[in-house]
Amino acid sequence: MKVLHPTRLILLILVFSIAVFGQEKTELKSDKKVLLNVTVVNKDDELLSDLTVRDFRLYENKKPVEISHFKYETSPMSIGFLIDVSPSTSEYIDLSREAILAFLERNKLQNEYFVAAFARKAHMLSEFSDAEHTAKIISESPYFTKSHGGQTAFYDAMVLGIERLAKSKNHKRILLIFGDGTDNKSSIKFQEIERLIRERNIVVYIV
Repeated sequence: MKVLHPTRLILLILVFSIAVFGQEKTELKSDKKVLLNVTVVNKDDELLSDLTVRDFRLYENKKPVEISHFKYETSPMSIGFLIDVSPSTSEYIDLSREAILAFLERNKLQNEYFVAAFARKAHMLSEFSDAEHTAKIISESPYFTKSHGGQTAFYDAMVLGIERLAKSKNHKRILLIFGDGTDNKSSIKFQEIERLIRERNIVVYIV
């Protein structure tokens, strides 16, 4: 997982606000149509939205396969905001909240969101809801201004976020974690986190 510096926060928000995903249907030997969801990014991990069917090549067992149908589709996503409120990130908490609010303001899709915060323990601040309710929680929850203990259960908080997303209604699932990656309290190991991410088919970004 890639750890981004806070100064790249706005760039990440702009990338997510595009939310355009390509889809292809392919004709296989059995004459059955297979739907493939495709996300295309450039070398800076920015989503590309101006591609056509001529930009794609599809192969099965190293043999070309005809793409019978191609279209762009804006797919709703399930997104979890996981915010580190431990003392080591205190100077970035307000910046994180501002970035989330900017993202929610720009979003035009029917996404669903949850909000959780963590220090020594992880706490759900809002279950899945729409952008308006999520923005209200980010803006008004007193949890962000309270004093929290010095230890950080980063991995335990990730488990909470991953398991919540695993129960979401949308196929596209993203966990956005705002924190410095420090963990000195969790009972779970990072290897277990990697396994859960693969099994639950979740994209994780640490900002």
